[in-house]
Amino acid sequence: MAENELKSHWQDWTLFGLRWVFLFGVSLLLYVIRSQSGVSVETQDLIVAFGIGAGLTLLFGVMIVFPNFRNILPFFVVAMDWGLTGVYVYVSQLHLRTSSPSFGAELAVIAICVPLIISAMQRLQPIPGILHATGVLTVAAGVLIYLVGTEQFNSLIDPYAVPALITTLIAIIAGVWNYVEYERSAGYRMAVQSLAKLREDQLAEMRERARALTEMTTVLAGTSDIKKILDAALDVGRFSLKKQNERRSPRLIGMALLVRSSDEALYMVNSRGIPYTDENRVIPGKDGIVGKALEDCVTVIGKDASKDIELKTIQAFFGIRSVLCIPLRAKYDNYGVLLFGSDRPNAFNEDHIDTLNVIGVQTAVALQNAYLYNTLLEEKERIIQLEEAGRKSLVRDLHDVPAQTIAAVKMRINIIQRLMDRNPAQVPTELKEVEDLAQRANEEIRHILSSLNPLALESQGLRAALDQFADRIRKQGQRIDMRVSQEAETYLDKTKQGAVYYLVEEAVGNAQKYAEAALIKVVVGRKGNVMYIQIEDNGKGFDPTIQKKDGREHFGMTNMRQRAETLEGALDLRSEPGKGTLIMVRFPIDTMSGSTEYIADTKLARKAMDTFEKMMSR
Repeated sequence: MAENELKSHWQDWTLFGLRWVFLFGVSLLLYVIRSQSGVSVETQDLIVAFGIGAGLTLLFGVMIVFPNFRNILPFFVVAMDWGLTGVYVYVSQLHLRTSSPSFGAELAVIAICVPLIISAMQRLQPIPGILHATGVLTVAAGVLIYLVGTEQFNSLIDPYAVPALITTLIAIIAGVWNYVEYERSAGYRMAVQSLAKLREDQLAEMRERARALTEMTTVLAGTSDIKKILDAALDVGRFSLKKQNERRSPRLIGMALLVRSSDEALYMVNSRGIPYTDENRVIPGKDGIVGKALEDCVTVIGKDASKDIELKTIQAFFGIRSVLCIPLRAKYDNYGVLLFGSDRPNAFNEDHIDTLNVIGVQTAVALQNAYLYNTLLEEKERIIQLEEAGRKSLVRDLHDVPAQTIAAVKMRINIIQRLMDRNPAQVPTELKEVEDLAQRANEEIRHILSSLNPLALESQGLRAALDQFADRIRKQGQRIDMRVSQEAETYLDKTKQGAVYYLVEEAVGNAQKYAEAALIKVVVGRKGNVMYIQIEDNGKGFDPTIQKKDGREHFGMTNMRQRAETLEGALDLRSEPGKGTLIMVRFPIDTMSGSTEYIADTKLARKAMDTFEKMMSR
């Protein structure tokens, strides 16, 4: 009789109320029986019995109020009812000491024992209920024997046999009914307890999962290291799955695969539970569960990994019968996938999807931020390199032409000073040479300034700026054919016009300096949704596969590629020794509105560029 005997709180208060009804009812019944017996009525003993019963009942109510006493309430109910039985049977049978039993006294015993037995059965479980009923009957019999004495015990058999039989029969019926009711509700109680335990476990799991997600968010917010980001995602993902499958899935693997920019295949960056033989694996990511997750941008649950066209090539997935693939996507960019596998069938469900979707979204955003941060650092380094290269180029240009011309002017002035004394007739000729040198230096400096800041580009547009650039090139003795479509200004804003201008300038400058070309051709035009820039020369050409000694691409080519990237385009270079060089740059434009924004659908732009390339190759 401990925790198993505790029942609902309302049953305790119901029993508390029934005990008050018992006290008043039995006390009134005894008073009526005495009044009808024809003898003087003594109420002092009834008052004492009522007081004892009221004290026990009040103590029972106090124990109900305080939770600390709930474990001993069943014991107290048994003891209290035994006490009430003894007190009231003694008061109701006092006349046995001086007279024989009466019919009213026999009914009083039934009225005392039966209510106590039946009401207590509603509070107690079967075994304690049987103990309670046996005790009540035993106490009642003991009080009767005490009143008449052991010598007169035989005198109680005849008058109290029927009341004793009735009371016992009622106790048996109440006990059987209590047992049947208890067994009938046992299954329900077990189901409720199991449900309560399940809910408690689920709440504990949810708290653990929320804590793990919070820790993951903290890690993701505090690092731009891609490996650490994927470490946190795999750890939290496996934790969420393992907590729900710890009894059913002893083997759980996980891996993170990112999209490779060169061919859009997926390469493994991090893993859990994967053998070293599977490290650095690459899969196409076009078919199977991985391809579906990337294409539909939703979490996908798969079955036998050995039947997946891509996963079956990875040794770690042998024996894996449940697969879960979460795409790592932020806005319109796919960064890769998180893969989890279990060796139990149907190991993953919708709850896993909800949790891992959150992990996938946070991981994708963290990856996006990390890529943006790393790109920002690379861009910062590139800007520093461009500034340094620009300074060196300016110094080189000033040294190669204007500085040498000014040095020649100084030398001519020294010659003129000597001719003033020796041969004055030669002075005018030398002064004319000095004037020509000064004019040439002025034009060279103006050319450098124009290259640094082409005013025509700001005031007159791209066509005028490129035409003026071509004129300066021609004055230097280089043949150049410049053709710029009016659409280059219609569909390009100032920023893009500037990028096109500097890209053409860089390409023409390289051809002029290194190609030894007789003719340079430049075409800027449009084909459908694609703007193109073509720079071609008939110079000596070169082998594009040959890089610098340090393994890097030449600065001029790097600069042109970066300018093409700012236009969201691609640069294609074709050259062979002795066959000249062709540079083609293509980038998408928005021709629907005539605005300067890029077209939104990159697939359409790519298709348009491919079509244009085929036309050009013909």
